Amino acid sequence: MAVNTLQFKITLVDSIPVVNRTIQVPSDYNFFQFHMAIQGAFGWNDQHLFQFFEKNWMEDTLIGIPTIEDEAPVQDARSIRINTVFKKAKASYCYIYDFGDGWLHEIILEKIIKEPIYTPFCIEANNACPPENVGGHGGYEEMLIAYENKDKQEIKKYNRWIGLEKGEDWNPNYCSLREINNRLSLLGYWSYEATVRFMPKGWYIPVV
Repeated sequence: MAVNTLQFKITLVDSIPVVNRTIQVPSDYNFFQFHMAIQGAFGWNDQHLFQFFEKNWMEDTLIGIPTIEDEAPVQDARSIRINTVFKKAKASYCYIYDFGDGWLHEIILEKIIKEPIYTPFCIEANNACPPENVGGHGGYEEMLIAYENKDKQEIKKYNRWIGLEKGEDWNPNYCSLREINNRLSLLGYWSYEATVRFMPKGWYIPVV
């Protein structure tokens, strides 16, 4: 089967400001590889569990990495190719990352390009991804309010927690295609084992 390029618009649901990425990936990627491409495109650090599903997280068939703690059957993301789900333009799916913070992403297949691609590539991106473990949308909103109100004590606390250098502040509008694609270039066709072994944790912090 010929390898095409699938172009996706992926949006972090209910994010303010709106956080989205438009990425292209090989059509024969499996869902674990797709998960890593989403992580790289958004700037997540792959610290938590993830699952894909069609519409309803509690009722639909789940695709992820099965664990002994799963309350419902989970199909192994490493054994399912994305082109078995995304067969035509406008097909949609959901991706949830970090079940505690509950970062829900909407995935829409924009188009199928009849040419191969060998490494994920981001062609459009808007705004910074929230930091890991901030507490979901509510925690991120509190963080942004602290910066907006120039609350020096809270800002100092957040900067130390995020790992920013002196003189740097979090910028929710910062987004660099160059940095995103540098991360994505590390992926290619790596296997699950190689990805887990070599992919660096904490690979992205948006700063000004």
